[in-house]
Amino acid sequence: PHTLEVLDVSGNNLKEFGLQLPLLKELYLSRNQLKTLPGAAPIPNLVSLSVRRNKLNSFSKEEFESFRRMKLLDASDNNFICSCEFLSFIHREAGIAQVL
Repeated sequence: PHTLEVLDVSGNNLKEFGLQLPLLKELYLSRNQLKTLPGAAPIPNLVSLSVRRNKLNSFSKEEFESFRRMKLLDASDNNFICSCEFLSFIHREAGIAQVL
């Protein structure tokens, strides 16, 4: 339903997430097979995102900044490739991406 505010689809072997949930505030996608962050446009009110234990290895500043209301990102236990740009981004966004 479009009025959903919290969704937990952890541990479902998902490779992508593309639902349009305009009122969603919390999204739990831990323990899946995601290689990229979900798109922000279909979930504009997202405040908290958990993508722990997926197959993420990086994400861009643009991807992250598209989540304008994001207050908490849990992306721990992924195999991030630590480039200078990625490291700089993490330091800048330390308050939000507190568990990378």
